Amino acid sequence: MPIRKLAKLPDHDDSLWIEAGDPRLIPTIVAVWERSRRLSPPHFPCGVYKHASIEEANRLTERWEREAIERARQASSPSGGRP
Repeated sequence: MPIRKLAKLPDHDDSLWIEAGDPRLIPTIVAVWERSRRLSPPHFPCGVYKHASIEEANRLTERWEREAIERARQASSPSGGRP
C-alpha cells in the first residue's frame, strides 16, 4: 500500500476504514494486536503478585522495566541480540 501525505485532515480516505459489523474487522484487529505484540512485547510477566509493601512492588516493576530495556538494547544491537 502506498504512503500518501495528507494536506489536511479532511483529505483522508474513508475507504481505509472498516465499519462496525464488517466480517473483516475481527481478523484486522487480531493482525494489529499480533504486529504490536511482535514489535513491542509485553514488559511484565503474566500473573498476580503479592507484595509485603508498595516499595517491594515498585522494586519488582522497576526490575521488569530494566530487563525490558536491556532486551530492547540487545535486539537493536548490530548483532540483533545474537552472540
